[in-house]
Amino acid sequence: MNSYLNRLYTEFMFRHSIAEMLLWGFVLTAFWLACALWIAESKRGQTLWAWINRLLFVSCVVYILWYTVLNRSGGIREICLIPFYTFVFAREDPSRYRSAVANVLLFVPFGLSLPFVLWRPLIPGRSGARHPVRTTLIAAAVFSAMIEAAQMVFQLGYSETDDVIFNTAGAALGALAYAGYARLSDKAA
Repeated sequence: MNSYLNRLYTEFMFRHSIAEMLLWGFVLTAFWLACALWIAESKRGQTLWAWINRLLFVSCVVYILWYTVLNRSGGIREICLIPFYTFVFAREDPSRYRSAVANVLLFVPFGLSLPFVLWRPLIPGRSGARHPVRTTLIAAAVFSAMIEAAQMVFQLGYSETDDVIFNTAGAALGALAYAGYARLSDKAA
């Protein structure tokens, strides 16, 4: 399983251009939005879509943890707390642009799925979050900061502020797609 995930990551990161990576992110987000509008038309469909998004959210969190913490070997501890310093590095090493795009795309499913999880809680009789988009952005920033802290503490590579910024931006893109869905579904109702 580990080698399969490594191969999937390598294929995505290095076989495609940055423009192709962004296009794939856009296409998959549009597909998610179309599915949301189609499946969640009825009350039963809304329940199904909430479960699909719970599964997507858990899968996303597991993959993010695997990719950022569990898949790494210890021994390297580097820290950069200067925001947007990635772009300074990218002048010397253009692959840093690819890394920044990957960090954004990594958290888009987090931002797509968590608002649905918050909107339809598992506990019957409880209402969902009042501000699922805002809560999603805060959760993404905290989760990303915890990952960077774990990388620093356990010497799992390069910990940087830019990763938190790019991850939160990716979650924001996903949450904006959710907000678009919410607006479209309200107009359709």
